[in-house]
Amino acid sequence: MPPEVANEVHPRNRLNELTGREWLYFLNSVDVTAYPVSGEAACGHNLRRQHPSPKPPQLMRKIVEFFTKSGEWVLDPFVGVGGTLLACSLSG
Repeated sequence: MPPEVANEVHPRNRLNELTGREWLYFLNSVDVTAYPVSGEAACGHNLRRQHPSPKPPQLMRKIVEFFTKSGEWVLDPFVGVGGTLLACSLSG
């Protein structure tokens, strides 16, 4: 990838606002993060704790921000207990 292209958002990129360099970095990286397992930051509402697989809002926020542009709609076909909804709220 030429250096001038690596630092620009490709004009056909409708998915997010990442440059070529940022896109490659995220695709070739592993995010190792310890998410809280108890308390308010872990799941938020008690209902979320009852779900067999609640996703940490912090993780869902990273995913939402990676795969959407600011101000776009986000489809959550599974809804569950609102992890994606929380992530969207955290992202603004």
